Amino acid sequence: MFLLKNPVYAYRLYTFSRRLAEFGLQCVLNGLPLRFLTRTRCRKTISDLPVETEKRLTCFLTRYGVPEQTLAFFLNVRRNAADDGLPDLLFRSLWALKELPRSTEENDRKRAADLLKLFYCLELHLKKSGTDAENFERLLNNELDFRLEASLLERINDFFYKDDQIRTAPPDWFATTKNRLTVHEIPALRSFQDAPDKHKAAVSLIRALTALLFRDGTLFAPFPANLRTDDQSNVFFIRARMPFFLKSAEKDFLAAFIEALISRKPQAAARALSSYGHTAESVTALTETIARFEKEATGLPLSGKTELFMKTFPESPFLFRYIAFVLKASEKLCRPMFKTDDDFERTVLACVAEALPERKDGTTGMKETADRFRQAFSLLPHHLECLALQSKKPPAFLNDAGKLSEILSRQSVSTYFRHSKHHWGKILLPIGIISALTILGFFWKPF
Repeated sequence: MFLLKNPVYAYRLYTFSRRLAEFGLQCVLNGLPLRFLTRTRCRKTISDLPVETEKRLTCFLTRYGVPEQTLAFFLNVRRNAADDGLPDLLFRSLWALKELPRSTEENDRKRAADLLKLFYCLELHLKKSGTDAENFERLLNNELDFRLEASLLERINDFFYKDDQIRTAPPDWFATTKNRLTVHEIPALRSFQDAPDKHKAAVSLIRALTALLFRDGTLFAPFPANLRTDDQSNVFFIRARMPFFLKSAEKDFLAAFIEALISRKPQAAARALSSYGHTAESVTALTETIARFEKEATGLPLSGKTELFMKTFPESPFLFRYIAFVLKASEKLCRPMFKTDDDFERTVLACVAEALPERKDGTTGMKETADRFRQAFSLLPHHLECLALQSKKPPAFLNDAGKLSEILSRQSVSTYFRHSKHHWGKILLPIGIISALTILGFFWKPF
């Protein structure tokens, strides 16, 4: 009834199903309403199509480009009520893509906007909740502005400027617009799987993904189409499709939760889930569930553990589903490059432990307070110009975080309750001097 009351969305769904029907792929729309629109046979089909469904879907994604590929990315990570095998089908199809498109045309952007409106409303209607629809909009808005992807490629180079093993293809900013991404070509690059030192390339990729996630708050899935290596097995990101930028609260929650799982502290993991509002269960019930999950996950590969976690916590946050998607892609890429199956999991855990922020420092709260003060009192460019004209300098704490922490520590509440030693000599000496001067002045009589 929803689509019948909204004929514009029904028409968009129909046109999308027509494009799928040309490749015999209407199964992608299983579970959606108005079956008479999404199951109608197409009069004209593409000739010489592969027999396998995932290969036909790869041909479809290659032909129609960025909008449909973006939709396929999202359908991999959305909450799926019915396990119809669609995420695995889409994953295999995306994996088979040889190259990612470098640009979009205006009609592509219009079709992408139509897909955004269509699936935003469908997710909102089917789930009776705006959470999945908002996540879809958040991802797709980042995806449709190629300047964001160009800045991410540049930021990765800045982030690993001391590490020659992790690089990106630098963007050509003169030719990059909102609708188009152009990167400088780097000669003598080969596919990721053909790296001379496979172990080095795999470790570098895992280290890059974990550092970007826990320190920079950026997450995107590695695929053969967006990775390359050189003769020294250094990793090059030539594209950073579907980036997911974590908010500050999401970074704090993820670090606390992962650290608790690695340390095998189910109660701390339960408190993290509960404190960030990802579940309505009590901490006691969550602790028992997490402890039971750890026992059941013993012996499973890392991807198997994440799948078991999703089944144990079906209402897990969207961030977890996206991480599971990235982990699945990383494992498929890197596991063949290690000598044993356990090497992949050990490398991931070691890189995560290295990238996790330090949380045992007792001055962390003071440092966070100092950061907030420095941000609140930061000067804009025209403020700095005014100070320069007046031959003045900005406050020292704006450029020295330690200085601000020192100032705040002296003004903290604890300083007022801190026990101080009484130095009677320093107190009586000024009193004696003042008294002596007073008495001398009283008896002094000028001649």
